[in-house]
Amino acid sequence: MNYLSLDVGTTCCKCQLFSQSGEILEYLSKEYDFRTDGEYHYVDVDAVRQHLGDMIRTVAQKHEISSICVSSLGESFVLLDEKDQILFYPMLYTDPLLLRHHK
Repeated sequence: MNYLSLDVGTTCCKCQLFSQSGEILEYLSKEYDFRTDGEYHYVDVDAVRQHLGDMIRTVAQKHEISSICVSSLGESFVLLDEKDQILFYPMLYTDPLLLRHHK
């Protein structure tokens, strides 16, 4: 059995595949920039979605995946409509404008 671990962070996402004995079979990492709208900074969910899909496909072409676990930045979430379209991009807690208003 092989276990796929996905870690979605503020500026990059990582993917590791572990064997049942704990050996790391694959390790991939992809960085992405913030999405900006004027002065606001958001998580670029489109980039995250694309990178995760690419990494999962890359690993799945070489190895069997028995299970997947996900770790993600905890302060953000994404609302989707009935067609899985993003309704809004999550603001980062490190957003410069947000920080100026809460000093």
